[in-house]
Amino acid sequence: MKKADPNPKANRNILKLVYVIVALFLGLIAYMAYFLQARGEDVINNSYNARLDSFADRIIRGKILAADGTVLAETQIDGDGNETRVYPYGSVFDHAVGYSTKGKTGIESLANFYLLTSHVNLMEQALNQMSGEKNLGDNVYTTLDPQLQQAAWDALGDRRGAVIAMEPDTGKILAMVSKPGYDPNTIAADWETLTSEENDQGQLLNRVTQGMYPPGSTFKIVTALEYMRERPEDYKNFQFDCNGLYVNGDYQIRCYHGNAHGHQDFTLAFANSCNGAFASLGLELDLGRFARTAQDVLFNSPLPLSGLPYKQSSFAMKPGAGTWEILQTSMGQGVTQITPLHNALITAAIANGGTLMRPYLLD
Repeated sequence: MKKADPNPKANRNILKLVYVIVALFLGLIAYMAYFLQARGEDVINNSYNARLDSFADRIIRGKILAADGTVLAETQIDGDGNETRVYPYGSVFDHAVGYSTKGKTGIESLANFYLLTSHVNLMEQALNQMSGEKNLGDNVYTTLDPQLQQAAWDALGDRRGAVIAMEPDTGKILAMVSKPGYDPNTIAADWETLTSEENDQGQLLNRVTQGMYPPGSTFKIVTALEYMRERPEDYKNFQFDCNGLYVNGDYQIRCYHGNAHGHQDFTLAFANSCNGAFASLGLELDLGRFARTAQDVLFNSPLPLSGLPYKQSSFAMKPGAGTWEILQTSMGQGVTQITPLHNALITAAIANGGTLMRPYLLD
């Protein structure tokens, strides 16, 4: 004859506790799996993770290569075992490739985890460790095209500005130039000058991703999109007569060089980038919807770019804005600000049939 359990309530509580512990354990396993698969590399490669740099004590930093295998950065070792990071193209790839002393920027930062990871076979790694030799870090291939990068760098000349080129249907960044720049080979020696309070050139600023500029006539893409959204059936009926100067009350808008475009429909106004036509067109728009369309194309929003610092573009016009602000904003002036990267993304999305591809530098 079985005896009754003297304390069934206590047993039930113990069983519940066991369930809770098992659930917590399974949850921990699930989180660790997610962390390793989805976030581990980002955390390990984070610029604030000082432990990663300690890998350099046993690994020779790998090479950074262009899409065609051209060496853009490598570590050279002299007869005394001293390591020097060398950038064969100097300032041509400065902001794209970056530097690895005085912190890390560009691809040197983006690919830091890979460059300090070695896939040399385990036997060779063990032998190197026993003999005090370093292992070779992995090389990384980028999407950069050396000929296109050089052409962009040459074309910009001594002017201050930025150039970015990308494949619309893949998101590959083929060229990225920002001027004025710096020579990554001498970054340590030039550091004091580059970071001096008296220096107003901003050589360390990557204008492609961090430079904020009025979009100018490129913003007419967004204005045209909003007009088409508001008038899907009759936007092609838009008509405007351009004599080179659009007057609205006390305000005047000139077309480029005062060019008179004559009679314009919607397509011609866009093709000729007619300031007067787009200024007048802007007055017909619903400003609340205009702001939402600007956000749809990523103004005031994060960009699909990871690993490189960037600034969000700004669209500030709101419902109730005055006539002058509407006229200016509609043709890309006023207080609207955009980065060259963002501008490239908008045009690339159009070239790709409306699909925006995530831009990337590592192949």
